Amino acid sequence: MPKVPKEDGGAQESESAAEQMHLRVLAGGAIATAYKIGFLSMFYSGPIYKITEPKFGISRPDFIVLLCLSRMGEANVSTIIRSSGQPRANISRATVRLERRKLIASRKPAADGRQKLLTLTQKGEQLLAQLLPMFVERYEQMFSVLTRKEMQQLDKLLMKLAVRDDGWIREY
Repeated sequence: MPKVPKEDGGAQESESAAEQMHLRVLAGGAIATAYKIGFLSMFYSGPIYKITEPKFGISRPDFIVLLCLSRMGEANVSTIIRSSGQPRANISRATVRLERRKLIASRKPAADGRQKLLTLTQKGEQLLAQLLPMFVERYEQMFSVLTRKEMQQLDKLLMKLAVRDDGWIREY
């Protein structure tokens, strides 16, 4: 019977067949670590988007655009794509929706009129202020099982993967 990790580093016996299958998917194969990252990402954000989409009309790409602009101040679509890992079509559609709702604004810089520069409007900032507490709460729940040191190690390793400059991260 598969073992389930315990906080003290030991293991306890798994009790259900479904849990055994779940552990088998997470534990094995050549892509197990990448699969776990995707799994955790979905369980982190999925429950939030089940609320934000019907209640606020905000999808995952919409939130990503709002969050990126809140951190960047002003950016074009390409910069948001590079910073989020989202497909161009998703981000482009999100910017159209958000601009229509007056949550973001755009302007064409004099130097290069091809790329619009996007900014968060006051209305967008207010909406983001309503959304962020849900993400923070879910984040705290997700990482509550890690010690401060483990969290620092994880963050350092994830940052190493995210800011690499070997060409692996590129638009798709």
